[in-house]
Amino acid sequence: MTSTSLEFCVYSKENIPTQEVAKEISSVFINNYPEIYPEEIRKSDCNRYSTPEKIQEQVQNGNAWIVASTNNKIFGIAKFRLENRHHLINTEEYLLSWIIVDKPHRNKGIAKKILDEYLKILNKIKRNSNNQIFSIADIHKNNLISRKIFKNIGCKEGVGKSPEFILAKKEIL
Repeated sequence: MTSTSLEFCVYSKENIPTQEVAKEISSVFINNYPEIYPEEIRKSDCNRYSTPEKIQEQVQNGNAWIVASTNNKIFGIAKFRLENRHHLINTEEYLLSWIIVDKPHRNKGIAKKILDEYLKILNKIKRNSNNQIFSIADIHKNNLISRKIFKNIGCKEGVGKSPEFILAKKEIL
């Protein structure tokens, strides 16, 4: 990563990824799916993101993708969406579903840089809103690397969507 700079692009309803970009997102997702998840979850998730058309459909349905690349080669992705689980008035919760980095690029701080980019987006949303803004993420209890990354940015851990998951939550101030 030293000779070329890391670039980020956000794909959302206002910026639908092309077929080519969606194909790369799908490839990074499927080829680097976390091994800690049970096989039935892996099959379901990989099917959900298995084609460029499914990625584009996800974006059209309100999911946003942050893509990290160098020289137009994607090697890191994150998916998030507005998801008010707790239905609180004047509150917006943004669920960060995935941060996945291509195996050859791991342990270089790229997941943290993608997370920083995500937080910049939430900070921009906060500046234009009177609501409380929260980042939330369900992290598998055995995913110690992700738990550490989220703890380092100030997330508090709580009860997740099921016993296998921990909820990481941070208010955007």
